Amino acid sequence: MTPECGSCKDLAADYQTITTAENLAGRKLKFAYVDASTDEGKAFMAEHTGDVEIEFTPTILMYGKDKSAPIAYDGLYKHDPINEFICNYCDV
Repeated sequence: MTPECGSCKDLAADYQTITTAENLAGRKLKFAYVDASTDEGKAFMAEHTGDVEIEFTPTILMYGKDKSAPIAYDGLYKHDPINEFICNYCDV
């Protein structure tokens, strides 16, 4: 995410409700909100995204057992569709 990105601002507003949604309770999930415009954010991305090229912000990636093959979210940056994506991915 970057501070000047409108979609990032929209997503940031829903971030807390997405990460604490009741239907995600009990699932083994970790969330990271990374500001890609800072040196700290760039270092985090370099360490955790590996060969995945981040082409735009915001970007939502879900990692399963194969950490080298994340699934990218491609939908609206709003609570309900993101929550549905997470639930569908976790149920696979």
